[in-house]
Amino acid sequence: LGHAEVRNPYHAMGIQKQIRWLDVPVDKSGRVDSDEPAGAAFSGAPQVVAVNQKNVYVVWEDTRDGNSDIYFARSDNSGSSFKSDKRLDGGDDNGSNNSFAPKLDADGDHVFVVWHDTRNGEGRDVFFNYSSDNGANWSNTAQRMDSDQPAFFNSTFPVVSLIGDQAHVAWQDN
Repeated sequence: LGHAEVRNPYHAMGIQKQIRWLDVPVDKSGRVDSDEPAGAAFSGAPQVVAVNQKNVYVVWEDTRDGNSDIYFARSDNSGSSFKSDKRLDGGDDNGSNNSFAPKLDADGDHVFVVWHDTRNGEGRDVFFNYSSDNGANWSNTAQRMDSDQPAFFNSTFPVVSLIGDQAHVAWQDN
């Protein structure tokens, strides 16, 4: 089946001084997701964070396996190329539930990603995953953040700010 609207996350790099885009060689024409063929699935709601002079992190929601999952890719060469993407919303089967609206922040070696998710029923819960080594390794299972009964309220649209290894997270409850 095709999608009425297909998107893939891409990356480009610019320098603020004269607002010009650099002619930097980028793998896959700037594409950071790896589902094949390009455009076969919806990849949307991308977020990007750059730390120091070399680390660039991108997170997005992706339907390559059915419903939306959260994927992450990292670059350690200022965005010239990206390592293979990794699914972050583990703990349920790929594509079995919807995970939406990822947000990320990074400080030093620490990377923190939050999103809302339907794995516990009709109401949405806030989940997170965390890396302490520049996004190279993550937990295989995402952790639930909100403290009410699972799926009791709609906990949605989380945001995150990181200071060292301390994450500050806020979200909306209905």
